[in-house]
Amino acid sequence: MNVNLKDEELTLELISLNKSYGNSKVLNDINLKIPQGVIYGFIGENGAGKTTTMNIICGLKKPSSGKVIFCGKELNYDEERKAIGYLPQQPKFYNYMKVKEYVDFIISLSSTKGIIFSRDELLSIVGLKDASNKTIRTLSGGMLQRLGIAVAICNNPKLVILDEPTSALDPEGRREVMNIIKNLKEKGMTVFFSTHLLSDVENICDYITIIHKGEILTSTTIGKLKDEYSTYYYEVKFGGDVKINNYPSFIKKVNQNGEIALIFTDATLKDERDLFTYLLSLNTPIKSFEKKEISLEDIFFTIIKGGASNDL
Repeated sequence: MNVNLKDEELTLELISLNKSYGNSKVLNDINLKIPQGVIYGFIGENGAGKTTTMNIICGLKKPSSGKVIFCGKELNYDEERKAIGYLPQQPKFYNYMKVKEYVDFIISLSSTKGIIFSRDELLSIVGLKDASNKTIRTLSGGMLQRLGIAVAICNNPKLVILDEPTSALDPEGRREVMNIIKNLKEKGMTVFFSTHLLSDVENICDYITIIHKGEILTSTTIGKLKDEYSTYYYEVKFGGDVKINNYPSFIKKVNQNGEIALIFTDATLKDERDLFTYLLSLNTPIKSFEKKEISLEDIFFTIIKGGASNDL
C-alpha cells in the first residue's frame, strides 16, 4: 500500500536511492515521498538502513546512486542544508558549558540570515528555559535530547530529521520529546524521525514507512495500515503443531510459530463460530482462543515476516 502524492505537496522525495559498501548493499532502490507539514515515522529493526538513509539526506554520506529531491528540486547541500535540521542518534555536546551558552554558541555558528528563533524562543520550544543556567553535564537524558532538538531547529528548518530521538529515554522523557515533535508540526515543520519504538509512531505519526534489510516494505498512513489489517486478530494456541493453509476466504493472513497462530480476518467474518468451526476441522486440540485488538507492533512483525515482496 503506497499513498499517491503530488510533487507540489512534498517536502522530500527519495528516488531509486542505493548505498553499498564494497559487496555489501545497505540500501536497495529506496523510493520515498514525504508530504509537507506532517510527522513521518521511519521504522525498522536495528540495522535496517534507517540511519544510513538519514545520513544521505543530510549530506553526511553520499549514495551509490539515486537522487534526493528537496522542496521540488534536487538537493544542493551548500544552498539548502540550512533548511534541514538534524539530530543524530547520539548527539555530542560541550558538557562544561551551560545550556544557554551552548545555544548561543550554536546560533553564532549559523547564518544570521537563516536564524529565526532566539535563544529564549528555542529553549521555550523544548522546555529548557528554566534549565538555561544548568551545566550540560548535569542534564538528564531527556533534557539532553531536548537540547539536541533545540540545536536541530535553530534555523527554523522546513524539514527536521530525528534519528531514534526516544530510544534511550524513560517513559517521562519519551512523552516530553513526543510532545515537542507535535509542537514542531504545529509550527509548520515537517518531522521525519526513525525509531524502533512502535508505540511512539502509533501515537503521533501521520505517515509511516517500514524498512527491512535496506528495502522499503510499505509506505502509508497509520489509518490505512490498520484498516488493511482489520481492528482485531485472534491468538490461537494449539495442543500440537498444525499447519494452517488452504484456509477460508474470511481469513486474510496467518502467522505461525510452533503451536501458536495469529489469525487476521476480514469483514466477511460475521460470526466467530465460523472461524472456530474451521479450526476444529484441523483435528488438533485447541488450548486457547483469544480475540485481541491489533497494534502497530503486531502489523509490523506481520509485514516483516512477509518479506520485501509484501506491498500490503
